[in-house]
Amino acid sequence: MVYQRGFVRTSRAGVWIALTRETVVRLIDFDDLLWGLKTGLSELKVAYCTAGGPLALYCGERFDLNEGGNAICFYNARGAPHPVNSHIQLNSMESVFFMCWNECTDHLIIFLNTGEVRFFNLAGEIVASSIKVPVGLLCVSTANGIALLVDDGEPHVILLEYHFSGEYRTIFLKLPQVFQNQKPTVMLAIPKQFSDTGYTELFIPFLSNENVSSFCHCVFYNNPRCFDLRLSVGGGSVVHMALSPNGQSIAFLVRDGTLCVASRSFEDITRLINIETDVMPVQFLWCGDKCITYLHLARQFDENAEFPTRLTLVNVDDPDQSEFLNDIPSSPYFFPSVMVFGFFH
Repeated sequence: MVYQRGFVRTSRAGVWIALTRETVVRLIDFDDLLWGLKTGLSELKVAYCTAGGPLALYCGERFDLNEGGNAICFYNARGAPHPVNSHIQLNSMESVFFMCWNECTDHLIIFLNTGEVRFFNLAGEIVASSIKVPVGLLCVSTANGIALLVDDGEPHVILLEYHFSGEYRTIFLKLPQVFQNQKPTVMLAIPKQFSDTGYTELFIPFLSNENVSSFCHCVFYNNPRCFDLRLSVGGGSVVHMALSPNGQSIAFLVRDGTLCVASRSFEDITRLINIETDVMPVQFLWCGDKCITYLHLARQFDENAEFPTRLTLVNVDDPDQSEFLNDIPSSPYFFPSVMVFGFFH
């Protein structure tokens, strides 16, 4: 049985919600943000630092900047322009495909639509030579850099990570033949500090037949290699993946709505629940090590369905003790680790 509760916004801010006696979640509202957005947060590119650093937001030319034009803007946790540097200007032909913070060096990594990867510090200064790569299909953070899935005639992965020499180094790894005819929509990086090998690892799902998925395991040794885990996960393609904050568990969601949790090595897989909708959430991640969260936006559904923007909190140890929050802003974006909501209103 699933228990539903409603929370009014004024009473919800700062309230601890108990999923079990040991698992609680705290929600915090940003209700006085000062950023000049012309759109909702869910429509932006957002880069956050899980250690609590600044937010970087990108939405093309939809910021109210005196300088005008195309920029990535920095904000502190109160939504005010960051005092060190307020933005990084891009030229009119550039747009951001992906960006994230290198959590080992506090560099902002920006992957542009031109295939150029740039590296900045908070002051907006270039901290390493830019790198030109093929335009990617997917991109994820590895904590110390980024990994890109590209297909310029031959599918392969490119790993860019910071080296103690002060530059970012590039490693190429060819993917198995099965990816010639498949374009995954998700992949997951295991940072080296969590991996069993001591090297950065990637898991990339693929369909082994029409309705069954497996995973390709990439390990970036000095001589990087790929392995087929030869799993049989029913329900179609994998659409979301997330690593728990302690690096011990992987949550993933398959096309038929089945939510699963696996050990980091995929030796054990547990099917938790079915989300009971064929509309896939726009965000899917962990809140602590015992709670999986996913977000549906009202605009994903037909207006006649009257489906509100809803956040679901799933207790990993007891999925029946899940929570549904319907009284959140219509265009939110939420951040892992601290589970903070930011929204435009």
